[in-house]
Amino acid sequence: MRFALLVARTRGSIRRLLRDKRGISAVEFAMLLPLMVTLYLGCVEASTGIAIDRKVTLVARSLGDLVAQASTITNDEMTNILNASAAVVQPYQDSDTVEEPWVVTSFDEWTLLGKVSNGREVLAFHSTSFQASTHRWPRVGEPVEVVFNAAGNLLAVHGK
Repeated sequence: MRFALLVARTRGSIRRLLRDKRGISAVEFAMLLPLMVTLYLGCVEASTGIAIDRKVTLVARSLGDLVAQASTITNDEMTNILNASAAVVQPYQDSDTVEEPWVVTSFDEWTLLGKVSNGREVLAFHSTSFQASTHRWPRVGEPVEVVFNAAGNLLAVHGK
């Protein structure tokens, strides 16, 4: 008797659940949200890529026009032309994009002090500013990414 009553109540609950349509829109939204976010981010990245492509084309055209106007160009004039191209490519130019790669030149495991160099300048760092995915000390000759703040001060050295 108890078992039959339990089965009848369960059957009634299942029927009510199958007839209830209140949560359908929430489930549909939850299923479509990842697709919508992916499409949105894809459109943003594609439009940024197109804008950068147009800027690079404009820089190449401007450099070609400036260079073609003179029969001979001195080093100072070429430097001025390249500096003018930096103004054309704004706001996409990053001052660190043209630099040589940074490499660890020395690291002392006792003092935890090290140096990184890009061939033009040498910076000292403490191991607390070194961040690697595998918690270990930096190795000499290892390529690293150097992060600066807006004032140009060394913030962190990331292992690659």
